[in-house]
Amino acid sequence: MTDRRNFLKAAGIGVAAATLPGVAGASSFPAKENRPDPDIKLGIASYSLREFTREEALDMTHRCGVNRITFKDMHLPLDSDRETIKKAVEECKEKGITLYGAGVITMKTEEEADQAFEYARAAGMDMIIGVPYPEVLTYVEGKVKEYDIKMAIHNHGPGDDLYPSAESVIKRIKLIMREKFLFFER
Repeated sequence: MTDRRNFLKAAGIGVAAATLPGVAGASSFPAKENRPDPDIKLGIASYSLREFTREEALDMTHRCGVNRITFKDMHLPLDSDRETIKKAVEECKEKGITLYGAGVITMKTEEEADQAFEYARAAGMDMIIGVPYPEVLTYVEGKVKEYDIKMAIHNHGPGDDLYPSAESVIKRIKLIMREKFLFFER
């Protein structure tokens, strides 16, 4: 099983190798114009740029040639008013960057879930990267449907008690779905 760190190392080596003279040309992949579009959209998580202001983070994202970003609350606080959110979205548009999501947002209560979805809707986001606690997963599922905003459940790895792996996320969701199914069967 490959962990995140080893995957990123291998990906970095692959990218580095592809940039070496002679290696890139020796690729077994067809020329770019003959390849199908893989529909992969690269984005930056602003948490990676947490030491910088929002403007600096946007400028760095633009310089990297990336046109999508998710904001962490240091770049757009979760309790921002609509005017602040509107300003942040305008700053992104001016730089040619799409603000497509936010996170990581923890949701322990229904009120926290409501706040996260209102925030995302006000910014026109497509996705929330979040940590919904098991007690509110069913509620969050309803919010996903109501707002038509995707929820990506974030895990922090083996040391995380709530979601230590992608498998743990799937198990929790399956458990809740099974409970819902049993409820409707009664």
